[in-house]
Amino acid sequence: MKVLIWDMFELRNTGGPSGYLYNIHEYMKEHPNPNIVFLSDIINTSTNLNDTVSTSDCNSNDVLSAKRNPLKKTWHSLLYSLKCAPKLKSNITKAVDYIYRIYHIKWNGPEANLDLSEYNFIHFHFLIHIRQFRNTYPNFKGKTIVTSHSPCPWTYESIDRDPSIKHLKHFIIRQECKSYKSADYIMFPCLQAREPYEHNRQIKCTLEKMSNKIFYVPTSILYDNEGNIHNIQRKDINIPDNAFVIAFFGRHNNIKGYDILKEIAIKTLEKHHNLYFLLAGMGDIAPIEHPRWIELGFVSNVKDLMKVCDFYVVPNRETYFDLVVIEALRSGMIMSLSRTGGNKYFEQLPKNETKGLFFFDIEKQETVIEQIDQLIKTKEENPTKYEELKSMNKKMFLQYFTMERYVDNYITELQRLI
Repeated sequence: MKVLIWDMFELRNTGGPSGYLYNIHEYMKEHPNPNIVFLSDIINTSTNLNDTVSTSDCNSNDVLSAKRNPLKKTWHSLLYSLKCAPKLKSNITKAVDYIYRIYHIKWNGPEANLDLSEYNFIHFHFLIHIRQFRNTYPNFKGKTIVTSHSPCPWTYESIDRDPSIKHLKHFIIRQECKSYKSADYIMFPCLQAREPYEHNRQIKCTLEKMSNKIFYVPTSILYDNEGNIHNIQRKDINIPDNAFVIAFFGRHNNIKGYDILKEIAIKTLEKHHNLYFLLAGMGDIAPIEHPRWIELGFVSNVKDLMKVCDFYVVPNRETYFDLVVIEALRSGMIMSLSRTGGNKYFEQLPKNETKGLFFFDIEKQETVIEQIDQLIKTKEENPTKYEELKSMNKKMFLQYFTMERYVDNYITELQRLI
């Protein structure tokens, strides 16, 4: 059995597909496995995703040249009728170009001339890549697998990045469904990770019809020994040693629940004068202006920062299977998780193993405030119990979420499919 990981993008220690595959690729350097091969290792290059989907070098004439002449006539008639509405005309042209570029392009780089006959599976981690692959390799005899890492339907995330295509939302959703249908198998980290996608009726219907082609392998990350942790201290970020520190590292937007955390902070900072919030990331929601609300912007040393924090809050409105949760477990951080998407997976683990995890419903923010109150009290009055909770989360990581565990589960599932 042999699987090719289609990593046509830069791998780096971050979130999403790049970080997910970065962990696997780094593990393979130390523990090579002949069953798993990365595309980037074959072609010895990394193609930025933006190069693949960019519309800057594609115009409506490029799109139409690939289509039949009758469509050209219809298209030019439409553009002529919109000459009095230049903004609308521009948006429609851009949207059509965008969709064509994403779903109908053929690759012409080194990845387009490979002998893929030795692979039983090719695994894609961007939905658009599987459609582009089908266009480039229509005669591939093996099986294809797709995994989406978006915290919501890919269409919604695309529109969020480029609002000019929002008028074609329903059409792009259909294209997203076609991407799933074009795969032989779909891999999710857990059943609960499907939840944010299934809020859309069309995607839910597609996934339900393909239920016998879906399999699950929980996400994992590299184990970092103490020698890989830089010795950042609280004084380096202007936090007293005796403070209670709550962490949040992620995008500052609605879907990540950054605004929810702000509301929680406003109430708790007033109550606890030794409480600090330490945050990293950027987004479209402004931070709180408060001396004990510390923003670091984009960082690459999350594992180092987690060592100086006491409690991690994951207030997502929607979530897939957030890597930062696994990173927090690895660091032994006590956490509070919103009951949504992949976060729900952790509630089904044995209760005696998850005492360092707390849960809350998004609409009940007072639950998190109570958890903060209790943990501050526990750390002050019963530090032994507090350390036990941290230790339990480290053990949970070692039992369920190491890369060794992931590779074993992954290969077992692929062999079962064969």
